[in-house]
Amino acid sequence: MASNISANAAASFLEFLSKNKDAVKSKQGQSLISFIFPAEQIELYKRINRLRKQQEILFYLEKPSENRFFLGINSVFTLTEKGNKRFSSLEKKIKEFEGSLISNKSDYESLSVPLLMGGMKFTVEHPDDNWKDFEDSTWFIPELIYLNEKEKYFFVFNSIVSAKVTEEHILSKFDKALNLFQTEVENEKEKELRIVKRSGNEPKDKKKWKNQINKVLEKIDNGEMKKIVLSRIIELIFTTEISIQPVLRKLVIDYPECTVFLFHAGKSSFVGASPETLARIKESEMHLEILAGSADRDQDDKKDDKIRTDLLNSEKNMEEHKIVVNYVEECLSRSAAEYEISEPSVKKLLNIQHLRSVIKVNLNEHSSFINIIGKIHPTPAVCGLPAETALNLIKKTETHQRGLYAGLIGWINPYNEGELVLAIRSALAVGNKLIAYAGCGIVDGSSPDEEYKETELKLKPFLSIFDNEN
Repeated sequence: MASNISANAAASFLEFLSKNKDAVKSKQGQSLISFIFPAEQIELYKRINRLRKQQEILFYLEKPSENRFFLGINSVFTLTEKGNKRFSSLEKKIKEFEGSLISNKSDYESLSVPLLMGGMKFTVEHPDDNWKDFEDSTWFIPELIYLNEKEKYFFVFNSIVSAKVTEEHILSKFDKALNLFQTEVENEKEKELRIVKRSGNEPKDKKKWKNQINKVLEKIDNGEMKKIVLSRIIELIFTTEISIQPVLRKLVIDYPECTVFLFHAGKSSFVGASPETLARIKESEMHLEILAGSADRDQDDKKDDKIRTDLLNSEKNMEEHKIVVNYVEECLSRSAAEYEISEPSVKKLLNIQHLRSVIKVNLNEHSSFINIIGKIHPTPAVCGLPAETALNLIKKTETHQRGLYAGLIGWINPYNEGELVLAIRSALAVGNKLIAYAGCGIVDGSSPDEEYKETELKLKPFLSIFDNEN
């Protein structure tokens, strides 16, 4: 970044502080200042590994098809929560920041600026060694955000201040944050990754999976439940620490219609390419996306189109999809919100295609974004129905903890904007270990062999990155 950009930014920041000095003094206690200013294009991928080692917490999200991304580093405020109050705690904190926020957002009306970013686990749990760096709910306000919207680049500097904090102290923090992007960074020489141990996809694992599915199908046949989503993992151990740079780059290239994300905390990096934006809100309009019911792809266009048609006409897949749509609709009917549900269509990805419905929700004074998400998560798309029965059986059946897998990843701000994706097609990287997760919905008519095949398709985004080792 050119030094004059930094100098101009510092001058603008000082002007912003001077203009809002009285506002800071008028606030009781501490205030949150959030300063937005233009930036130049910066190559991020080659910096992410270095930043991941330097920072205790980091969050990256990219939507290639929308030409949008952002990176948040370092934390000026972290909200962690254990237990069932995680949604109400997040909603309460958003309202608190709404009252204490001092920003120049009015100069950038059309820009969607994240404030809190992070995620929630699939369900409340006692973390094991793999997930010890993440709580049931982990959100933070980054000190510095670098974002792009349609080839326009910006920085956002955040800081907790009070009337006692001097301008010199705040400016020093501002300069230090920008210095992370001042120096040029050479591309890291990628270390050769060689797998020394692999577990989760041997014949015995497939046999165990089929036995689990058959037991579940008996419960469905007995009327104990309508649907359950079971997941499996593949664990890879490498000779050296995993570099996140090639993983992100591969996911962005291969899955441009997905949301690519990286959530790093402590020594753990949770990364994925989710095809499903569970919820997106702007002002009073919220969009929910439902993906349930899947089929593979074919390189031949005619065959691929037939697979699509068969998927739309599949009684089993349509029933799986309908279960999720009906569940969400029932939750919305209790929230006093108006909504519209689209007819099922097909969303095609590189290696798989899904039945898709979109629900448009008009929020009112009796409903809120976080409150509605708290009511519908986890949906039958990642859990099952009845939810409590399915959740209990998942905990008894799966021998691994899901952690953030099938949980929520995203961002939210006090301007009634936010986006949460289902954290599927994802993996956890800790040191030289990578754990990839995949699940599938089991309903009446499911075949253990076909469901195993579906999980193989869903594991492909990560396993294909290491094709030379497979």
